[in-house]
Amino acid sequence: MIGRLSDVLIAGGGVAGSTLAILLGRAGLRVELFERGAFPREKPCGEGLMPAGVAVLERLGLTAAVGGVPLSGVRYHCRGATATGPFPSVNGIAATGLAQRRVVLDRVLFEAAAATAGVTARTRAVVERPIVDRGRVTGLMVNGTALRAPLTVAADGALSPLRRALGLDRAARHRRVGMRAHFQLAAGIEVAPWVDILLGAEHELYVTALPRGELLVAALANARVLDAPAELLFDRWCLGQPWLAERLRGARRLTRLRGASSLTVRAKRGVVPGMVLLGDAAGSLDPITGGGMTHALESAELLARHAPRAFAEGDAWLAQFERRRRALLLDYAILTRGLLWLARHPAAIGMALSALEAWPGVMSHLVGVAGGTRSLLGARRRVRWAVGAVGMAVGMGVLLVVIAGWMSPVVATAADPPVTQVAAAPAADSLVANAAATPATGPPGAALLAAGDSAIARLNLEAATAAYRQALVAAPRSYEATWKLARAIADRATLTPNREDQRRLCQQAESLARAAVALNPGGAKGHAFLAVALGKQAIFVGGKTKVRLSREIKAEADRTLALDPNDDLAHHVLGVWNREVVEVSGILRFFANTFLGGIPKASLDEAIGHLRRAAEVSPDVIPHRVELGIALASARRYRDAEQELVRALDMPTSWVTDDHYRAKARDALARVRKKLR
Repeated sequence: MIGRLSDVLIAGGGVAGSTLAILLGRAGLRVELFERGAFPREKPCGEGLMPAGVAVLERLGLTAAVGGVPLSGVRYHCRGATATGPFPSVNGIAATGLAQRRVVLDRVLFEAAAATAGVTARTRAVVERPIVDRGRVTGLMVNGTALRAPLTVAADGALSPLRRALGLDRAARHRRVGMRAHFQLAAGIEVAPWVDILLGAEHELYVTALPRGELLVAALANARVLDAPAELLFDRWCLGQPWLAERLRGARRLTRLRGASSLTVRAKRGVVPGMVLLGDAAGSLDPITGGGMTHALESAELLARHAPRAFAEGDAWLAQFERRRRALLLDYAILTRGLLWLARHPAAIGMALSALEAWPGVMSHLVGVAGGTRSLLGARRRVRWAVGAVGMAVGMGVLLVVIAGWMSPVVATAADPPVTQVAAAPAADSLVANAAATPATGPPGAALLAAGDSAIARLNLEAATAAYRQALVAAPRSYEATWKLARAIADRATLTPNREDQRRLCQQAESLARAAVALNPGGAKGHAFLAVALGKQAIFVGGKTKVRLSREIKAEADRTLALDPNDDLAHHVLGVWNREVVEVSGILRFFANTFLGGIPKASLDEAIGHLRRAAEVSPDVIPHRVELGIALASARRYRDAEQELVRALDMPTSWVTDDHYRAKARDALARVRKKLR
């Protein structure tokens, strides 16, 4: 059966497809818009628009209908430091972003398209395949009917069946995952109208205030960190950020966790004879750049200006449109590449954040670039004399973390699948929705914890880690399972020879320990292993971050001793901390005292005292004796150091890291005996 001829056929009634239908209908064209699903519909998304996207809504006359919360800019949080980037003004007028539930935005746009003269909008319309005649797309098969038009547009999402049918898919280079959930904040809890980005261990959290006291929390992460079910990881990440955990206290989960296992989609070409790929169907950037819906709105507007040429010029205009679209999205693509590089090199983040703190104007300007109101190339010329090329590159890299991901679809897929790692748990079971610690009682929680303890006693760290991880899956609110898994992963970091793996494991241990602290602030073990995880990370960071870490390490160890004065691990941490602070270089100490508020006071006497106390509390623990010997050597008490190190080497194995510390003791003993000659 052959349907009537329209001017334009559009597959996909999302942001890009509906916007294009509105604009073409207003231009007097006959448009058919096909949406596979029905409205209202939930689609995982960062749920916000950059200022350039808001400007498109204003030109459509739909800003009031969409509603939402105006956003002032972006705040970036990293280890207690915050860099703030307001959206720069445009022609003297304040620019704002906009946060609104995706279910509302999609419905408003589709209904506006359906109400536009010349537009026929259909839901539950299954686009089965493109119709290709002599190498040119001439229409679509929709619900078994062949429909033809001079121009066909595939706006059917990142997993575009039409793109795939035409052989235009291209594999993504890097695999990242995203997930999101909504919360109803407790009475009296407010979140300022900024996008808050919190950097964690190989993941970022994006927090956006929505209307009616709701809050969106979205997460982006490298796929390789998915060592547990998605629901558990999401809760762990949220609880591991004190700023966020405090705002979610007493919150009620409104939606189940949704996401996808692939965030970046590429297309070989964005146009073919007779068809334009639009929105995510044309290839989606990683959401870390923060402009997915804005890109869709701007691209639809650009296509609407070119599409009428199809009737006079055939396909000759397609190449020019594609060049202009690439130019439109070039700055976003550059920002994406920069931030993804930074995400893969976290050691550079501290330096980049320092650059942004030093030059807030650069940060605000780059936020404007991400928001679509400033030119990146123009910024390079203006900033060159102020900060230099290197400073600009560093500043741009961090700013990408600041703006990243907050407004883009966390999932770019028409089918809208759940996170592939696990079926999402019911909203009421969310750890962050009810962050009260619970014991891992009854099968399987208690049995799995016992299995982990038994494996540790047998010095089988891998089996213990697996058992504790399973216990945490079985009882996600278990404080004991959380801190014991943090301990196991910290021990794995100690024993791992690869430096990059060490850093990754330390970050995982930190995330778990922070979750343990959030679950049970009065529990000593959570604070103790947070101090341990932070201490292990100190070797991977630069001077400024190291100073900040040193203060937090001491604070967490002090909190542990306030809760349990006989916690040997806290005494051990404070002993090592005092020794290492005493040995800090003069240059770093000068920098810290001059610019960072100084380093807490430390002494070798304090180091030796804490390590002796640790050894008294737990005399069979080899690491206490080894670190005591090293501290005594630092105090030039070589005979005492020799005695402790020899004693450590003669002790029987009682823990999985003992061989590592024996090797450390042998090296230290060789240096001590050289001094005694």
